[in-house]
Amino acid sequence: NARTYSYFTNGVGITMVEVDCLTGDHQVLSTDIVMDVGSSLNPAIDIGQIEGAFMQGYGLFTMEEIIYNPVGMCMSK
Repeated sequence: NARTYSYFTNGVGITMVEVDCLTGDHQVLSTDIVMDVGSSLNPAIDIGQIEGAFMQGYGLFTMEEIIYNPVGMCMSK
């Protein structure tokens, strides 16, 4: 009876964004994240992990194709 994880966390988040319908440009106005991490050994590390996970997910789902010019400079906004 092997357990995959030795502990479980639960959380929820909501983000308010403003989207320009003509250009597709967007801006995050506010984000609220609530996590239940149980008894934390170091709250600063937990907060950093949660914020980092949010930013990684935000980047993953909002990034389109990345375009580079011939010299390697990123041309995508």
